[in-house]
Amino acid sequence: MGKLLLKLLRDLKEFKGQFISITLVIAVGAFFFAGFSTFSKNLSEYSSKYYEDSNLTDLWVYFDSISPEDINIFRQIDEIKNIEGRYVLDVNQKFDEVTTTLKLHSIPENNKINKIQIIGGGRPTNFQSIVIDTDYAKEHNFSIGDEIEISTPFNDILLKISGFGESSEYTIKSRDTSDFPPNHKEYGIAYVSESTMAYITGNNNYNEVLIDVDDPTDAELVESKIIETSEQTNFLYTLKRDLNLSYKQFTGEIKQQEELAKILPLIFFLVAAVITFLTVSRLVDSQRTQIGIMKALGNNNLKIISHYLGYAMITGLVGGIIGSVLGSIFLPEIFMDQVRAIVSLPGFRINIYYENIVLASLFSVFFGVISSYLSCKKILKESASSGMRAKPPKEVRSTSLEKNTKLWEKLSYGNKLILRNILLNKKRAIYSSLGIVCCVSLLILSFGYLDSRELLIDKQYNEVHQYDLKVVYNTPIEDRNNLGIPINSLYYNTLAETNVVITNIDEVVDSNLIITSKENNFINNYDYNGTLLPLDNQGVIIAERFAKNYNLSKGDTLSLKLIGSEYKGRTIDVKISNISVQYINQEIFATPELLTKLGVNFPPSTLLIKAQDSMDIDNIYNTFNTMNNVKEVKSIDEVQKITESGLQNLFNMIVVLIICAVVLSSAAIYNISIINITERIRELATLKVLGYHRNKINKLIFIENILITIFGIVVGIPTGIVLYISIIKRFTLDNMVFPIILSLDSILFPIIITISVTILCTLSLRRTVKNINMIESLKSIE
Repeated sequence: MGKLLLKLLRDLKEFKGQFISITLVIAVGAFFFAGFSTFSKNLSEYSSKYYEDSNLTDLWVYFDSISPEDINIFRQIDEIKNIEGRYVLDVNQKFDEVTTTLKLHSIPENNKINKIQIIGGGRPTNFQSIVIDTDYAKEHNFSIGDEIEISTPFNDILLKISGFGESSEYTIKSRDTSDFPPNHKEYGIAYVSESTMAYITGNNNYNEVLIDVDDPTDAELVESKIIETSEQTNFLYTLKRDLNLSYKQFTGEIKQQEELAKILPLIFFLVAAVITFLTVSRLVDSQRTQIGIMKALGNNNLKIISHYLGYAMITGLVGGIIGSVLGSIFLPEIFMDQVRAIVSLPGFRINIYYENIVLASLFSVFFGVISSYLSCKKILKESASSGMRAKPPKEVRSTSLEKNTKLWEKLSYGNKLILRNILLNKKRAIYSSLGIVCCVSLLILSFGYLDSRELLIDKQYNEVHQYDLKVVYNTPIEDRNNLGIPINSLYYNTLAETNVVITNIDEVVDSNLIITSKENNFINNYDYNGTLLPLDNQGVIIAERFAKNYNLSKGDTLSLKLIGSEYKGRTIDVKISNISVQYINQEIFATPELLTKLGVNFPPSTLLIKAQDSMDIDNIYNTFNTMNNVKEVKSIDEVQKITESGLQNLFNMIVVLIICAVVLSSAAIYNISIINITERIRELATLKVLGYHRNKINKLIFIENILITIFGIVVGIPTGIVLYISIIKRFTLDNMVFPIILSLDSILFPIIITISVTILCTLSLRRTVKNINMIESLKSIE
């Protein structure tokens, strides 16, 4: 065994280039596997502990108003463990350049549910003190002790910042499904004591009840009992934990990481297995005499096969350990830029899980061992005597191209050599091209994502939204002709927005209802063919992704529960008249006329503005921002920049993917070339003896590699398109749908990169051809 180990090490040194390339591919696979697994596990364990430590509520119950005494009714439900009431309202803060919204919560002194984590300072125990979230504070450069003035529906009040805090209820601080990625500059979360909230509202009542159940599986039972118990109160609706917007978005992000940990590494492990198969096959063929001698000396098949499996075990362990360690350390850090821009994770740290390193190494070894076993099992069936003989030449027949004598005669001698070698080794050529196929596929995925990102921005902010400013008033717009602004400098339209809960599908889902006139051309809906879908008075328009998720189609009926306090929990039934592609805002659109027919009135409180001259936008913005009755003003350009910034964080991952695809292609081409040279060394030496110039021999290898690369590109393009479409569809968020589009550049760039890699790898092997020893090569048995 000691001598076999020595031989193994000597072979590794002799074939070091090939085994290094295999190790690199394995390392990349392990890098992705361990990196994604580590990141998703960190997020999963962090979220579980965060939700448990803060005691995230199992059920939100919303009321128009409920007194502390009436809450005691629910304490009689056996399955309820804890119950707390609170008052929540949106308040505004005015700055010179923007009007912001703070979602203000009252918290009891003995807070047990949805406990806030204080990052700095203290809790809002004192009267007129406030705790704000860290992202909002950072955007506005607030410090502990600063005084801020907020405008509420009841009065204006001056509050002193007592601390900064975060809550597991708002890991992602989106005001609704349309606010993604979150705009921390214009929207934040804040907390005050119950006494301060009572001072603001003028009473001690609540409008939300938080319920903590003994067993999470009892949430539905508790929900039904609460609905029955709440018939005599101002009950509106309930929302379970898994339907909470922040919780749903965050858990969806974790699931995406887990899915990526399964898909991308598999590609690299399979390519590494194929390259290992080809390399070990070549090694075994070249050492068949040695295998015969080992058998004659009494070594059994198990010992011999263990020896050759050692190549895969060493490369698998080295590549697996290096790749998984680097992946566990660096890949989560690459993703953290993306996650931190969206998710608030106080105290989050990346922990390295050694079981992921072990598992990645085992996968690396497993794929290599299987491919090595398949490559050498055939020769082990031979006897010792047949193994010590030279390998009999395989029967060579004329290829189909050679039978076409007219075409064959027109080819040069060099081209005949190239084509004959490929056609006689079709399986090897196909296996070798697998690395090229995967490389092209990954590059198409990478560049395709960039295309989708650009098109999403373009369609959302140039086709769907065609306004410059969105102005939200504190009260409904009573008189459109008396808005107090220079009407002749702008075009405008009005709309109303309200939250609704859809109650007649598989699960209760909240959504945003937009009520606007048929003539409003500032917000447009399109189908996948780009056809404009007009609003009508017969039904509503819903998002295509929402329709797919819940198996809805045109003509179906939706039951919408109106959750505004003024509607007392009323439900209306509407038909679906059209289904549109909504890229960011997954919303429902209806006309005022339709809702009036259903007995509901939604007065508009939002103004959409299109300036006649783009130079006037800043002046118009400032005019509205100084109005007392304006709640907030949003510039579409600012919203676009925030969206672009959120999507830009994925760019680092795309760069890593492109680099890894190039490594994959380089390893595949290098091994193709090395195997090609070593298998044909006698043929190449003969050509050198006959006076073939070295450049001509290099040209033979170069053209053969180019032909295999072209074959890989031809197969890789449709494979890459399928991979791109499946990844984009699979990893699209509920509130962000990437359009599926591939530009010509997204096909051309992968082709150019792949061919460039082939050229560079082939040029790097010119020295190998130069060092062929003609005399030694021609001494081999024919």
